[in-house]
Amino acid sequence: MTKRKSRERDGKNSHQPRVPHEEAGRKAGCRKSARPVFVLADTDLGPIAWPKSAPPPIPLNDEGIQRILDKVGGRFVPHGLELGALRDDLFGCYMEWCSLSQLTSDKIARQRVQRLETIAKRADAVLALLDEGLIGGWARQEIAMTFPLNEGAPVRITAAFRTDHGQPDAAPSFNGFLAGLQRLAAAARYKAEYFPDRALYRLPRSPLEFFVANVLPSVFERHFKRAAGFSRASDGTETGGPYIRFAVEALRELGITNKGKPYARDTIARALSGVRAGRVRRRKKD
Repeated sequence: MTKRKSRERDGKNSHQPRVPHEEAGRKAGCRKSARPVFVLADTDLGPIAWPKSAPPPIPLNDEGIQRILDKVGGRFVPHGLELGALRDDLFGCYMEWCSLSQLTSDKIARQRVQRLETIAKRADAVLALLDEGLIGGWARQEIAMTFPLNEGAPVRITAAFRTDHGQPDAAPSFNGFLAGLQRLAAAARYKAEYFPDRALYRLPRSPLEFFVANVLPSVFERHFKRAAGFSRASDGTETGGPYIRFAVEALRELGITNKGKPYARDTIARALSGVRAGRVRRRKKD
């Protein structure tokens, strides 16, 4: 294999379009085995598919932004820097981090499919318990009498455990509830078959390295009007620079940690130098 082909294979020269995973599935015929894996290069900036589930937003306020500026150092903060604009951009970075960490993880892909399969099984199990048999039929009737007669009907007096009789009931009718359970089971089975149990995106390095070497630098350069880089002490014992200090503190304020501990400066510096040198560091399979 030539060097050129090797570089294309490892993703450094690939510029695949960032196709959201559902659209990718439709284009591949919605079969798991046919789903393409999109290899993203360091130059493929911009959000990948928006994460449908993300941890609660980190409450990054003006005090948090000021702590970041203090770490960077006053002489490196340009006059007129807008705290609100920087905060908004960092929140966008946080959502990008959620995308990178979720949509490139085989483990999360597997867990999502497994959860859907479990939902389908549990819904089927409840429906089986409410069958028309001797015991199931009795349970069915006893439970049904506590549901409203139709959508939006008042709470029935037969729902003896309720204290709001006569008020509009938010629950569906019992037949509507059974139809909902059937829909839940069918939809979960379909989605479990639809979504792959492996990540649809691959990065040339770990999500953290990609994030601090590609995503955060663009925000730093936009607001601080200087290139993202790093420096080392003459004896090589300490890594620093405005961007390194910015990245370490921004990660901390956004709640992105290494098992509860802040990421080291050297980790960020290695990621930057790796991108500049074009080195590929595939993440370990999870």
